[in-house]
Amino acid sequence: MVTSTSFRAAIARRPPTGERCAVPLSGGRDSRHILLELVRQGFRPTECITSRELPPRGNVDVAPAAELCARLGLNHVVVSPPRRFEAETRRTWRTSYCCDEHEWMLGMADRMAGRSNDPAASGFSTSWDGIAGDTLSAPRLQKPEHLRLLQQGKFEALADELLGRDATPLMSVLPERFRCADARAVLPVRLARHLEAVSGGPNPLAMSNIYSRSRREIAMMSTAMLAGVPTVYCPFLDHELFDYLAGLPEEIRYDPGFHDDVIARAYPEIADVPYAPKNVTVRSAAHFARFGAEVMLHLLSRNPSWLQLLPRTVWQWATHGLSRDRRARERWLSPSRLLYFAQLAALLDDCDHELAMLAREPGIDVVGGWATE
Repeated sequence: MVTSTSFRAAIARRPPTGERCAVPLSGGRDSRHILLELVRQGFRPTECITSRELPPRGNVDVAPAAELCARLGLNHVVVSPPRRFEAETRRTWRTSYCCDEHEWMLGMADRMAGRSNDPAASGFSTSWDGIAGDTLSAPRLQKPEHLRLLQQGKFEALADELLGRDATPLMSVLPERFRCADARAVLPVRLARHLEAVSGGPNPLAMSNIYSRSRREIAMMSTAMLAGVPTVYCPFLDHELFDYLAGLPEEIRYDPGFHDDVIARAYPEIADVPYAPKNVTVRSAAHFARFGAEVMLHLLSRNPSWLQLLPRTVWQWATHGLSRDRRARERWLSPSRLLYFAQLAALLDDCDHELAMLAREPGIDVVGGWATE
């Protein structure tokens, strides 16, 4: 298949740069595809590293990743992220306040940078990241309804559907300097213009996702979270492979078994190794209650003025958990978001302290007040 040929070329152009290399391995398709092709070309990683998840996500990656490594005769290491408060705080520093994801991979990032408590983990010179693989090979974050609105030229309706969140409740629990008068009146218009700009190209919804979410948020995994690793390759962004996958017709990309079939045909000897199930959650009320209490204590210790927002915040958090529909519309309402704004407030109020904490992160250098690789 052309896909396999292009992918093999993409990996061949990105061999390890040193003796120790590691592959972050989930139970999904992208990292598995990368690993299998590395092994096929004789580049056997020193370690394959799988991270346990933080609630509410279930730990579904460990078992399939372990089975795959056992079949390939590779060293498989399972790590855990720090407690949520530390993970989310450090994540914000590591990504220069530009991201609200990836806290789950702090343990993995520390090991790959040689910062873990395991004396056998002395850091790695090379790693590979599967960014954009799922978006290019599957309808990631897309629905048939989205495609219909795009084809009809209803860009503002599509933008409103894609945003799908009401920021008003969040505004009510933030200090005045962080509030926006009417975010929902501004964001759909900007997103609609962007969607119209990409509508004439191939796979416009996928490209919109890549140009926005992948470029701004997911890229923080390889460029910031793994900043302690000297070389991190992103083979799905290889020009030849990217152009080929971006040009696939929608009927292929909307086939849920497309990427599975490509991998199974290219590596039939492991075709029976299962993938991790999707959307598995665990009970997390107690977890977030503890985390929420820790966030509130942190806020009050750093700035007592947050005390006036405490009743409203607790009420929002409590009622937020009662309705599945409300959780879908108001995902901004979580202790994580409030902690992020507390870090922004600390940066404004005590920039030197925050930059000093940022400089402690492995692979991050603070130059002129900014974090750089």
